[in-house]
Amino acid sequence: MDLSTVIKERRSVRRYSDKTVNFEQIARLVDSARWAPTAANLQAWEFQVTVDPKKIDAIRSIAPGISRTSRAIVVISVDREKARRKGGAGGEMLGLLDACFAAENMLLTAHDLGLGACVVRSFHQGAAARLFGNPEHIVPELLVTIGYPEGGQTRGPRRRSLRELIHLEKWGNPVPGRFLAQFEETSDGAAPAAGVDLDAALPVAGEGREPAGEADRPPAATGDEGPAAEGEKLARLRETLIKHLCYLVSSARGLSWEPREYGPFRLIDACGRLIGIMEEYGLKSPRLAAARDLIEEKKLAVMDDPETFNQAIDQVLDILVGEL
Repeated sequence: MDLSTVIKERRSVRRYSDKTVNFEQIARLVDSARWAPTAANLQAWEFQVTVDPKKIDAIRSIAPGISRTSRAIVVISVDREKARRKGGAGGEMLGLLDACFAAENMLLTAHDLGLGACVVRSFHQGAAARLFGNPEHIVPELLVTIGYPEGGQTRGPRRRSLRELIHLEKWGNPVPGRFLAQFEETSDGAAPAAGVDLDAALPVAGEGREPAGEADRPPAATGDEGPAAEGEKLARLRETLIKHLCYLVSSARGLSWEPREYGPFRLIDACGRLIGIMEEYGLKSPRLAAARDLIEEKKLAVMDDPETFNQAIDQVLDILVGEL
């Protein structure tokens, strides 16, 4: 795929299939990242990879920006001591910019390989550092979720036109239209990449296991559980609720500086997650299942179609009121 096509077709992918991402693909992504621009050749970045479903599930509990479990996550961390030592007073900011350049290389390479990826900044940095055992000076800056797009690549929102963006020599001076005609687009929604078949490469750890969270779900009640089984069920419920509390607290922590669309998204996503908990513990009904499915289908609409999102919220509320 030529570079121009990759750039224009790439989209942030938040919904992934269960298809395995393998080590060769991840290595290609990180290899492309290390060739990204780096201020004064700082190279203060570190790339931490997880393919363990349980760890991905734990990350998801402190990363409200991850809307669905991915098959792999790359954490781009910055060695702040190295950044300050080599970059001076502005070294930390330069290290963050370098991490962003590296993430863009990964996104483009992922699309070229037929993968989907999304950069996430909405996560609790301290908690992520603890999950990966980072020393104090290695600070997680970005998460890159990776997987095969569920249902193929989707169309993204239209981009502003070049006529609107380019100013010639002085603010407000337009570029003559004849120079921009070749760049005018009727749509920026391109077909998904054909992909590269790398299934023969090494499998990820835990391949063949259920998606994160599935293996840890409690068994269905049979009516014969004794005190020990009941205690285990309560312990699992406690762990699950703590994870969702982490999600809500992490959401609140980030809402002060994040785009306004993220607040409604987090709240409705939390509703979907809590319905899932109710279902895991036998508190299910057709109405709750319908509400969960509608939330999962429409929650991302808040990013580019608020009216559809609001209509979906009204439908979910109508469904839930029917349960009262």
